[in-house]
Amino acid sequence: MVMLVTAGSYASIPDNYYSSVDTKKGPDNILKALNEIIKGHNVISYDGLEPYYQRTDFRGDSLWDMYSTCHFTMTEANKAQKALCDGWNKEHVVCQSWLGSGPMVSDLYNVYPTDARVNNLRSNYPYGVVANNKGFSKDPDHHALGKLGTSAIAGGGDVVYEPDDQYKGDFARTYFYMVARYRDNTLNDGKGSVMFTSSPTNLTTYSLSFLLKWHRQDPVSEKEIARNDSVYAIQHNRNPFIDYPYLVEYIWGDLKTTAVDFTQLVSSQDAEFIPDVSDGHTESTDPLLVCSTKALTFPTLLDGEDAQKSLDFQGVRLTHDVTISITGSDAAQFSVTPTSFTLAQMQSQSKQTLQVTYKPTSNAIHSAKLMITSEGADTLQIDLAGACAVEAQLLWIANCEEYNAGEPDKTLPVGKQIQHLPEAPKSCSETSKQFVGWSQTQITGTTDEMPSDLFSDVSEAPEVNGDMTFYAVFARLTEEGSDTPENINWTVNSGTGWTESGMADKGSCKLFITGATLTSPEINYNTLKSVTFNARTYGGTQYNLIEIKANGKTIGSVDAENSTLSDVVWTNTQDLTGKGTLVFSSNASTCTSKYGPGVASITIKSAGIKYTYDQYLTSCNKTCDISTEPQNVENTTTRPAAVKLFINGQLYILSGDHIYNILGQEIQ
Repeated sequence: MVMLVTAGSYASIPDNYYSSVDTKKGPDNILKALNEIIKGHNVISYDGLEPYYQRTDFRGDSLWDMYSTCHFTMTEANKAQKALCDGWNKEHVVCQSWLGSGPMVSDLYNVYPTDARVNNLRSNYPYGVVANNKGFSKDPDHHALGKLGTSAIAGGGDVVYEPDDQYKGDFARTYFYMVARYRDNTLNDGKGSVMFTSSPTNLTTYSLSFLLKWHRQDPVSEKEIARNDSVYAIQHNRNPFIDYPYLVEYIWGDLKTTAVDFTQLVSSQDAEFIPDVSDGHTESTDPLLVCSTKALTFPTLLDGEDAQKSLDFQGVRLTHDVTISITGSDAAQFSVTPTSFTLAQMQSQSKQTLQVTYKPTSNAIHSAKLMITSEGADTLQIDLAGACAVEAQLLWIANCEEYNAGEPDKTLPVGKQIQHLPEAPKSCSETSKQFVGWSQTQITGTTDEMPSDLFSDVSEAPEVNGDMTFYAVFARLTEEGSDTPENINWTVNSGTGWTESGMADKGSCKLFITGATLTSPEINYNTLKSVTFNARTYGGTQYNLIEIKANGKTIGSVDAENSTLSDVVWTNTQDLTGKGTLVFSSNASTCTSKYGPGVASITIKSAGIKYTYDQYLTSCNKTCDISTEPQNVENTTTRPAAVKLFINGQLYILSGDHIYNILGQEIQ
């Protein structure tokens, strides 16, 4: 939401606070003047920072974290760093290891509260633009923000961290502040001068290539303005580049040869300044319509359903009424209320709210544009998008009959994932046959080859792409061997049947690096009990993960977090079938020079009995099974209106003189 900042909304910049900067020309002279203004601030100890975050970085009932969408209370500080949302700690935007000692280590303008796990993964990598984003793990409720990977810009080093788009300007202005405040100190990033140089402006060509872009594309927000004022009340100095964003252009931007002219600048404290929009230069006197939302995307609906979303916008210096309309070929699928505001209404409050409704009447992907217009102002265009899905029919067949035990999904919109499977059925024909899953392939004769689309868990179920029929698949289970457990071992120097690819030799260990894999001999998946790794971390905690795959699918992982060799155990809790290998790899995938974890040995533990499946089957090989027997009356055979026939294991419907298959298609 964009709100107009009125005069007095925030703590005012002291009178003449920046007067010594006016008319200064040249980056070095301007930075000297700014440094004289903001140096010598009230220094808070690093250990004493936490209580101040309730004043500087709190919204609603939780801390404002720019590294994740987790919700933290003040008491969740300095907890575990193993998983997202475990807890928060203090993050230096300009890394602490680059700063040495002194007030810069605890400067609130540079130290933010963030998710401890993301902070740990970011480590002391410089900021940058990521080329091969691996992202961070996500869950339905909360996720990490930003990217970690190799630099897309030359000079960025091996690994860089790219913040989320909505906070890039915040972090760029933090860097600009640190250069102005500590221009008399040595800012050494420890990365071969990736971010800083000894030049008067102290920022490298590499760092300016994206910091300037971030500053311009993500203008000063209300969050920054409020935080600037809160920190000022604590430290008694301000961030000049939040107060006057356009000052950046005189130091690092397009006006390096131009003298500062405050008559051409608009402060973020001024009534004319529009957060998230203004660049800090003299504002136009033209009418303006402003909305921070560029698009509304609605959830997929069925025909007859509807969904609503609200939208806030504002008008500045308007001279005429505002009208709202929807245009485009799919405009009829959307509606908006209200459709107009009088000039008096627009002037009476800082923002107005629209309610947009999507109520599709046809099965398709729909798009349109919401148009907000006022004479003299540029028209605001908001993209609208939604989709109406066809509802598909799902048919479950077990033992040649429709099967609905356990209330499985029977109808779902196209594109949705199946969420509910039937209960596991039993084979009607042979007690030796066991249910092994569902398949869209009907097997009328036995085969020893498992159907490629077999699934037995909702996580493996396919996406609905139309009317679908699933057959219960049964197979014969054969047990061989004894109850004596058997282990499959690998060590650095031995392991019969194991294969390595790309592993790095480290003496007592083998190291996983980019693309490296270690593959076990063939095992029976359904006897797998556990895997024990004697392992340690080498490349830092961001590369400590060892992943385990079976049939190309990840079935588990462990963290080798200790700096010395120690046992880490993964216990199998999955129902696995068939035979194959286990493939081990790591997440050391952002660059070839980074080491992943090292392993000295791997022990795969399994039950001694070997299980194999064969003779896969979906039908029960019944030649004929009429559910309702015909009756003879005076030499005439009568039958019900519809009769089920099972011919060669296939279900058919006899109705009158016509035979239909299970999809309702007439075949005779």
